[in-house]
Amino acid sequence: MRRPTIIANPTSGLGRSGLAALAIAREFGRRGIPCPVQMTGGAGDARAFARRLSNDVDFLVVVGGDGTLHEILNGLGRRRVPLGLYPAGTGNVLAAELGLPRSVRRAVDSWLDGREFRMDTFQVGTRRGISVLSAGFDAAVVRQVAQAREGGTTWPGAYLEEGAKELRNWKAPDLRVHVDGNDVGRASGVIVANVAAYGGRWMRLGDDHRLDDGRVETYLFRGRRRTDLLRYALRMGVGRRARGWDVQRLLASRVRVESESPVDVQVDGEPAGRTPVELEVESCSVTLRIP
Repeated sequence: MRRPTIIANPTSGLGRSGLAALAIAREFGRRGIPCPVQMTGGAGDARAFARRLSNDVDFLVVVGGDGTLHEILNGLGRRRVPLGLYPAGTGNVLAAELGLPRSVRRAVDSWLDGREFRMDTFQVGTRRGISVLSAGFDAAVVRQVAQAREGGTTWPGAYLEEGAKELRNWKAPDLRVHVDGNDVGRASGVIVANVAAYGGRWMRLGDDHRLDDGRVETYLFRGRRRTDLLRYALRMGVGRRARGWDVQRLLASRVRVESESPVDVQVDGEPAGRTPVELEVESCSVTLRIP
């Protein structure tokens, strides 16, 4: 590693990311490795910085949350520069999955002395994702939080606040799901996951996910009552798998979700339009340095 650089969202994680990025640059400097920092100033900056990344950069440190990582992946496109993640956002779903350190010194140690790990991503239209896609209730909450945020910082309680509002008026949508070309039935909500954690460390979809098997786990939630949503959240919140008589889990490399009326979709915690939506896995398409 000769020419690392940092892209940081200074508003991420209640403002922790900016200070963390500067501390990481100093830690690299103490080891004789210059490491410039680029701080974003608003939505879209991380994507633009990644798109314009100099060809001589051989390692890119992402300081922020899932939204910052999502932007950078989409800015890099097909470029295969190795990434180091420093979790400083609200959710940090992928960081929770990989067990990444929050100590600056340990993080730099892991990037310099750790191992390379190639993991799957997925393509959704022109958008690239790495952690999760969903359609239904939680995607509507993500949209509401994004609108309330208006480019500022998202505090963890915002999801609970907007979720309570959405729950009061929620009516179960009718989603038709296709997995690898096969119609697998209807659902009121769909989560397509490349990770076991959902919403950071607070909720778990399962404990047997693989990040590098060329497939995603597709969960079909068939309950249509508000109490069903609460039951799903409680079950995942206490660390139990998101499975049951009305929850089906399928492995897939392609997933399509349709509905007669448009339903909200989110990718990696960012609004991603509405149904119909189609996802295709890209096997081992991004390289991370991890402990």
